[in-house]
Amino acid sequence: LFRVIGGLYIFKQLTHISERAREEDDQTVIVDLPATGHGLALLSVPSIVERAVHAGPLRECAEQVLEIINDKKISALCFVTLAEELPVRETVELRERVAQELGTGIGPVIANGVHRVMVDDEALDHIEELKEKWKDDEDKSSLVEGFELTKSRSDLNERYLNEIEEEFGQTPVIVPFLFTEEISYDHLVLIADQLVREQ
Repeated sequence: LFRVIGGLYIFKQLTHISERAREEDDQTVIVDLPATGHGLALLSVPSIVERAVHAGPLRECAEQVLEIINDKKISALCFVTLAEELPVRETVELRERVAQELGTGIGPVIANGVHRVMVDDEALDHIEELKEKWKDDEDKSSLVEGFELTKSRSDLNERYLNEIEEEFGQTPVIVPFLFTEEISYDHLVLIADQLVREQ
């Protein structure tokens, strides 16, 4: 029955998550929600159940889930976004909807897959010299082109990192772009360490 009625199946999942969160006071439960509006719809289910059901086990479960979701001391919604125009715009809009429709707290904004090229003006001048020097060497000029593409991406990311900070009033937590086709356990450890350092 729960699988047939989609909303109640989602509600069952949230109930299970809230039960896990109550098992130990000092544990952290991380829930990876669907993208953008789908996650908001999922978190709205307990409120819908509470309004629709006036008594009984379903009502009690809805109240328990809402107690956790709406307690800003123990729960927070963290937004994960790319530092690009459309994802940042959607994240800002989602934050506004969360503030209007939910009582949950707002946690840090996480910028994922960020390119960062840290070079000073002297280094940039030197790269311009190499670009001119290597213009007839296909292999070497491709290295300069690769750098320019990465630097352009870095500048774009930096622009939207600044926009996130302005919109949310907090510095985003940065997860660097990993130049790999597959994410290994070691990569996950690297990302986790980065998140811990930036908190």
